[in-house]
Amino acid sequence: MGRKCNVKLCESNKTTEHITLFSNPKDQILYEKWTSIVNAWNCDNTKVKYLCLKHFEDNDINKTFDGFTIEDN
Repeated sequence: MGRKCNVKLCESNKTTEHITLFSNPKDQILYEKWTSIVNAWNCDNTKVKYLCLKHFEDNDINKTFDGFTIEDN
């Protein structure tokens, strides 16, 4: 099975179009923040592996020639 956004009702999981996915952060504190937010959205405990671009604000993302990175806020 391919990679997909871990937000259950995310529209990007229902399409075949290319969408940028971010893997979970290596920093444990930031990972716990991601997990807390996704669990609230999903109403259950979810092991977060990927979140798509649609779940970030524009100012959360650094757009570079090589792709995207997430701001460490």
